[in-house]
Amino acid sequence: MDSDYVPELTPAAIALVYALVSGSWILLSDRIVDALVQDPSLQAWLQTVKGWVFVVGSALLIYSLVSVREAELERTTEQLQQALQQTSILHRLLRHNLRNVCGIIRGNLEYVATDGGSERVETIEASIDRLVEMSRKATALRNFTLEDSRRPYPHDMVTVVEDAVQSARTTHPDAEFHTNLPDSAWVQTYEQIDTAVGELLDNAVCHNEDGDTTVRVGVTYTSDGRVRLEVSDDGPGIPEMERELLTAGIEKPMHHSQGIGLWLVRTVVTESGGDLTIVDNEPQGSVVVITLPAADPRDGTTA
Repeated sequence: MDSDYVPELTPAAIALVYALVSGSWILLSDRIVDALVQDPSLQAWLQTVKGWVFVVGSALLIYSLVSVREAELERTTEQLQQALQQTSILHRLLRHNLRNVCGIIRGNLEYVATDGGSERVETIEASIDRLVEMSRKATALRNFTLEDSRRPYPHDMVTVVEDAVQSARTTHPDAEFHTNLPDSAWVQTYEQIDTAVGELLDNAVCHNEDGDTTVRVGVTYTSDGRVRLEVSDDGPGIPEMERELLTAGIEKPMHHSQGIGLWLVRTVVTESGGDLTIVDNEPQGSVVVITLPAADPRDGTTA
């Protein structure tokens, strides 16, 4: 059983706690007064005092229980609002991107039906693969947003990066990956951080049409004790509109993000209490910077 598990304070639970505490107080206090005090007048005075103590104690107990319940409701409401926002964003992303990809498939199918051509078939296959990958990323984003039991815990960012780079080297053998890592760098975040880092590496390579990409990954500590991850590439760079949408976290009717994966990165980082920024690389390319709260791996709390 999770050591951090706290039973939900339902109305029935609040009533039960109040009944147990108040019943125990009445039963025990009466017996103590009867056993220790024999003078009837003194017993009457103590009963009056005991009654007022019961009133004040009951008020404090009810206040505490209701306050805990209200805090639970506020957390639930906040989670629902975040889930609704992410679902709305996800819906617009899918609607926009799927419409574009389906348009490509439809156009190429019309061409193949009339003139043929292996290049068109390859384009169709690539578009279908993109749809499948888009669906996978959308599912990961949805599961993360709507998962009730998710909670952050310490991760060694160095291990996360090393595993992601190893996988990226296998997936993208033509790309070069260089790392600058300390011995360890523990952060407080969610288990989806490995998917997020992998997405940053894939994004750095896949958007470079030349196929000859150099990706540099560095992990450092900031002056305020947080952990900073930088992923830089020498490709065409992330468009300015895409940057604005990702950093602002708001989709507009006439402006749509092309990358569901980057939305997953942003969601994991911001939900962890971190920040995401995108700047230009010199002489070309982009640098994605994320910062996350540092953590103490010994007790699982933020440092």
